[in-house]
Amino acid sequence: MYRRRVAEVPSRPGQPLVVSQTDTGVTLSWDAPSWDGGAAVLQYVVERREMRGPRWVRVHKSSVAGASYSATDLLPASCYQFRVHAANALGLSQPSAVSKIVACQRTGPNRSAIFLSQIISLHRVGTCPPAKSPPFRGVGVTGPTSNSWLLRAT
Repeated sequence: MYRRRVAEVPSRPGQPLVVSQTDTGVTLSWDAPSWDGGAAVLQYVVERREMRGPRWVRVHKSSVAGASYSATDLLPASCYQFRVHAANALGLSQPSAVSKIVACQRTGPNRSAIFLSQIISLHRVGTCPPAKSPPFRGVGVTGPTSNSWLLRAT
């Protein structure tokens, strides 16, 4: 009797989580798929979506071999979400669960950017959807003032 090996695309990878942030980028990590589809996972495809629009865009040109990636060239005063696909010899998995919103904010006179990750939403016309409640208990967001956002204790 011959044993036939059945292979298919991998299951979804884990939800991308923010590991670290800079003024123009973010490092994400995720869990490998729980099932590789019977063929080794060869690479991951990382996509981002700016909250102003519905389009998902691949954020890298070369292959991503491991379960982490540093996305660069993010725009200040913009909000993003990320998702990941796993790929084996048979194709791409379904996308992972979408990351929490990553918001890049300008602050201070030098306009250096800071990121607020793992938030539900922030409000700025044309950038992020309106928040239903303050993003953090005890901290409020005011702005924009001269194209900058300010954090204040509440």
